[in-house]
Amino acid sequence: LAAYYFDKAGYTVTICEASGRTGGLISTKKISEHGIAEGAAHSLLATREVRELCAELGVNLLEINAGSRSRYIFRGMKMLRFPLTFKEALHCLRRVFLMPASLSNRQATLEEWGIRHLGVPATKFLLTPFVRGIYGVMPSELYVGVAFPKLNIPPGFSLGLWFIPKIILRIFSRQKAKMVTPRVGMQELVDALSARLRQNIGARFQVGRRVEILPDSTNIILTVPASEASKVLRDHDTRLSSALEKIEYASLTSVTVFADKNEFAWIPSGVGVLMAPDSQASCYGILFNSSSFQNRVQRENEQVSLTMMYPAKVTEDQIKETVYKDLDNVFGFRKDTAITIVSHRYDRAIPKYDLKLL
Repeated sequence: LAAYYFDKAGYTVTICEASGRTGGLISTKKISEHGIAEGAAHSLLATREVRELCAELGVNLLEINAGSRSRYIFRGMKMLRFPLTFKEALHCLRRVFLMPASLSNRQATLEEWGIRHLGVPATKFLLTPFVRGIYGVMPSELYVGVAFPKLNIPPGFSLGLWFIPKIILRIFSRQKAKMVTPRVGMQELVDALSARLRQNIGARFQVGRRVEILPDSTNIILTVPASEASKVLRDHDTRLSSALEKIEYASLTSVTVFADKNEFAWIPSGVGVLMAPDSQASCYGILFNSSSFQNRVQRENEQVSLTMMYPAKVTEDQIKETVYKDLDNVFGFRKDTAITIVSHRYDRAIPKYDLKLL
């Protein structure tokens, strides 16, 4: 993507891609008789820039299905759109408007920030499911100044007093970007970018070329994990190389499941569900692929497609049994029912936004 825009701006661009394909973690598999399985992200936000890019590349975008925008949190074996009790919600509101920020806000963990500004119940049942579902770690492993710098509230201000004017301004200044996805999967966008760049820069698009020594060039962009960047920079900046080497990553396993609709006691409807710590589920969250977007399954009236996110400690041998258990807990799905599973395991999925990264 960076190469595409620099090429448009008139720069001479060379791409060195280590693997045999472009896209990194982004990939789309076509599963015969079932549909598509995404390796990582299954959608993106349709900002003005995204729509303009896809129009330039000829990528057709599907908007999220009407009536399928609901998001849930699974708490106490129940699917809830708002997981707090009335008493817990009142406690949260009091802290939102009355608890001022502290001086150490920037270097506070997200858990410490949440307990101070939202309270314990909201941190446990709202913040924790969100963080685990997006970042694959607990709020205690993220730092406000790294992961969410916009939450660095000035001392003396409460969360409510600081953000209400910003929220009002955003409501009146622009429309919220909708979730969209390329018609045949995220790989479509990657392939369209690659095809356009191959057309524009020719032999300077080099696939299967691993860079181990920085080339003699004025401008270089490294789009690699921190550990790989550390190796490349070792002879150029030992201090930066050492710092990059220490950055930790969350390990995740993405499991896409295809099953028949009539096997569900409750048909998944909406965007997805995140798991609260008391849910007894092994997964962090479940995306309702076939409910969110068209063209995710071959037979839309008969099939369901879900993507379930797990910590990497769930081994390949454990996946099927674990998936059955979670499907039964959440949707009343029988264990003896036939399903198709496509899994992607990433030892380095998402960097941990902690003080090492700062």
